[in-house]
Amino acid sequence: AREKNDVLLLLQRLRVDLLTPYNIADVTLATPPSTYPYGDEDALVRQALHQRTDLEAQEQLAKATRWDVTTARSGYFPQLNLVGGLAGVGSTLDTLTANGVNELPNSQPSIPHQLGSNVLYDVGVNLNWGLFDRYLTRLTVARAKETASNAEIDSEDRRLAVEGDVEQALNDYQAAVQQ
Repeated sequence: AREKNDVLLLLQRLRVDLLTPYNIADVTLATPPSTYPYGDEDALVRQALHQRTDLEAQEQLAKATRWDVTTARSGYFPQLNLVGGLAGVGSTLDTLTANGVNELPNSQPSIPHQLGSNVLYDVGVNLNWGLFDRYLTRLTVARAKETASNAEIDSEDRRLAVEGDVEQALNDYQAAVQQ
């Protein structure tokens, strides 16, 4: 069992698939009892991989960091912006004095009526393309790729650790049965 655990630790360090059988050396141990409940080790590993929420979270994080690379690449492309504006002025006078005489009219146009005839509309389209950004986009893409690569490695490490934990638990069980 210790030899199998050592082989599993070696395979984890080498970052190889633990589900693939490797024949390092033949070790003859007493045969396990016929009532061995864990006949399908691959099914146990698959079940462990499926049930580990921390592994799923790590894989989702790796997926999100791959999208960050795509987002960082957007700096290489032009931006097209549609801009619009609306401005109007209206007023209601309380007093209107000209040469010392109150010239306030008896009726004044309402604010909506004033705005309806005195509104300025602005519409524009802007095209921005940062051609000279002092390699900022290239740096952002490189950082995003590095982060994505690290997240992939962490996800793979977590998956290999789960596989190794199941294999070690099975080896410990077999050793206990043999003892």
